[in-house]
Amino acid sequence: MQSSMCRANGRHRLVMSALLLCAASASSACGQGRNLDLSNAVIVHSSTEPRQAKVAEFLQYEIQRRTGISLALSTSVPSNNSPAMIVGTIPTFPALYTRPAELSIPTKAEGYAIWIDRTVRSAPTICLAGRDDRGALFAVGRLIRLLYLAPEHIHLADDVQVSTAPDCAIRAHQIIRSTQCEDRFVDWRDAGQEQQYARDLILFGTNGFEARTPQDIDDYLEQLDIDLYFKVTCQAVIDHDGLSDNEIRKLYTDVVGIDHFTTYGGDASGSRPPMAVFPKMERVLPLVLEGHPGAKWWYSNQCLDDHAVDYDNYIFHYVQTKQPGWLCGMVYGPWTKRGIREIRANLPWQYKIRHYPEICHVRWCQYPVPKWDRVWAQVWPRNQSIYAMPRMMAQIHRATRKGTAGFVPYNHTGSYNDLNKFVWSAMGWDPNASVEDVLYDYGKAFFAYEFMNNVEQENSSDSKDVIIDAGARAVARGLELLEDNWTGHLADNTSAEEALKSWKAIATSMGGVGNNWRLELFLYKAFLDAQVKRKYDAEMQWERQAYEALRRAKTTGVSRAVARARVALAMIDVDFQSKTAFKAELKSWALTDSFGDLDAVVDNIYCPLGDRKWLETQLDAITNLADIEKILNYEDAGPGGYYDNLGVAGRQPHLVRQKRWEQDPGFVYSPIEWVDHRPGSGRRHSQMTHATSRYDTPLLMRWEGLDPASTYRIDVVYLGPFDPQFACTTDDGHLIHGPRANTDSTPVSYTIPQATTSDGILQLQWQLTNQVRGVSVTEIWLVRNSKAHLH
Repeated sequence: MQSSMCRANGRHRLVMSALLLCAASASSACGQGRNLDLSNAVIVHSSTEPRQAKVAEFLQYEIQRRTGISLALSTSVPSNNSPAMIVGTIPTFPALYTRPAELSIPTKAEGYAIWIDRTVRSAPTICLAGRDDRGALFAVGRLIRLLYLAPEHIHLADDVQVSTAPDCAIRAHQIIRSTQCEDRFVDWRDAGQEQQYARDLILFGTNGFEARTPQDIDDYLEQLDIDLYFKVTCQAVIDHDGLSDNEIRKLYTDVVGIDHFTTYGGDASGSRPPMAVFPKMERVLPLVLEGHPGAKWWYSNQCLDDHAVDYDNYIFHYVQTKQPGWLCGMVYGPWTKRGIREIRANLPWQYKIRHYPEICHVRWCQYPVPKWDRVWAQVWPRNQSIYAMPRMMAQIHRATRKGTAGFVPYNHTGSYNDLNKFVWSAMGWDPNASVEDVLYDYGKAFFAYEFMNNVEQENSSDSKDVIIDAGARAVARGLELLEDNWTGHLADNTSAEEALKSWKAIATSMGGVGNNWRLELFLYKAFLDAQVKRKYDAEMQWERQAYEALRRAKTTGVSRAVARARVALAMIDVDFQSKTAFKAELKSWALTDSFGDLDAVVDNIYCPLGDRKWLETQLDAITNLADIEKILNYEDAGPGGYYDNLGVAGRQPHLVRQKRWEQDPGFVYSPIEWVDHRPGSGRRHSQMTHATSRYDTPLLMRWEGLDPASTYRIDVVYLGPFDPQFACTTDDGHLIHGPRANTDSTPVSYTIPQATTSDGILQLQWQLTNQVRGVSVTEIWLVRNSKAHLH
């Protein structure tokens, strides 16, 4: 979210909803003396407002930790010769520092304006005026992102003007101590590191935290007027009902400043069916809220019992008829059966919806990476993936924000999803913000102040401001490349090597990893992704040679063909960088194996990434040419037939998508590519992925241009998750098969009534008949019965 900061390529995007910039060109100022030197500025704050004093200290600290300069704090404006940064709110801001005529302070809560005054004093005065205390705090956060900071260096473009207010009222994040958060980049059990992480997010407009446990951060958040969210389980509510009224009133009063209570009705420890909880809430919750004046209570209707059983009929009937005063609103989280729009339609108007988006898990989750290549899923674990998908996160927010009051994203993977959190906060402030500019700000705030030279021009004599700008842009580009790595088919990937080259250059320009854990995080990811791409390409080359050896079996003989295929498959073991050598390379860049989870990722890379194990098993069973033909023609559906590999984007032309991903990123109304995570699995890769529809949404397939005079059958493999029972019917009501369970890897066959294909079209529908999370189809052959099909 870039204001009038210089950027070497001249990019200026006005992305804040109420942003005003002066017309003077800052791009020409960079490195030419037009930026203001604020290295001796004084930070001025009100003498009567404690929170504004804390905001001033926040500004002082964040500048000092990047520059080593501790700017003086004062309650009075300094002499004319010293630059000043005045932090305040409308009631406390000195009246003589009037805003430019074209600039206003938004009336919306948390809004602010920033401008530079030169009319009152000879030295510049940076004015940071908030609509309220939080507005002043977020103005300070914005200033940190606008400043050019480096050791002994504090500059600011001389034409800054900003006027902005947030789009979403709730822009909070979870900070959780759990086994899934043992990432070792941040020590979540260290109060100082936890508070610093909160400060980092506040720079980008975060206004609340659900901290578990809250005791290390509650006082600090209260001082800054940042909201604290507190979890109370269903079981705790039931247990509290056994206490006296006074005992209930005193609950949680040892925690300072609780602003929101949340009871997660599913997908959480201590969850219980609402019939056992809501009657208890009637007594318990009003008494708890008496002890926490002004606090709000939220409830989620996530599914229970293996994330499959919902109680929406009871919940919404209860809310609609009783309209409880203790309820602020509903939390829309993972494993909620319906979409936000349906929840909003069933919820009385006075209750809000708070989004609980899952931004930490890459698959088997609410918002999985769309069309994710199965090789990435084989290498990167669900809970320990370095997850940096900024454009994806921005689109999910844009597609789901309507009807909500904001969000507290689901986060159980510590710092692995660090970038995703910042993108959500930035989008919560301005959903139209340019992702590129958000990444620039992220790079400027957490990397560029450590750059020692211009990453684009080694050994240059550029000014420090130019070096900082180039560093921020390099980080932004590096992050875009990391997202490109996970976008599309790995076979077509061209970004992995470029991303690694980019992050190596960034690390070199910053003098190495040092103590910057974010640099270590993304450099690590760049190395791992590039190694995956290299090994996959090498494996595919040898796998193609193995298949070619089998195709020559008629000429060379079966035994020799099999032997040559085995040799080809084994070449990866001797013709590719060893795991030991790769780990040594990581260590040479100060990337050690102290992060145990990522060491496991390296192990996954060195498992077969293709069909080697499956193919070697098939080779063991070959006795004749017919066996070889069966392997080579695995996907052949015969003349007039069709094969779909349902879990692989681009290999499922007959799969019906009811909505595009951009409209339905949670796959509530349309199928998802569901990927098993089985490093080194002996299963054929086509059987490690599935098309899966969630809950009551049917899975649909459609074929056109069929021969009306022919009969057809389907050969189908059902290997998806959740142990579903399901039936298959045609769109005109013919039953293909009644309720059945999943299969093994051997296809099962069903005849298609000729009447249903007499118009040249076949549409099939799979629907759940039991209560689980979804139905899947793995592989399917539509075969004209004029030719038998070999498997």
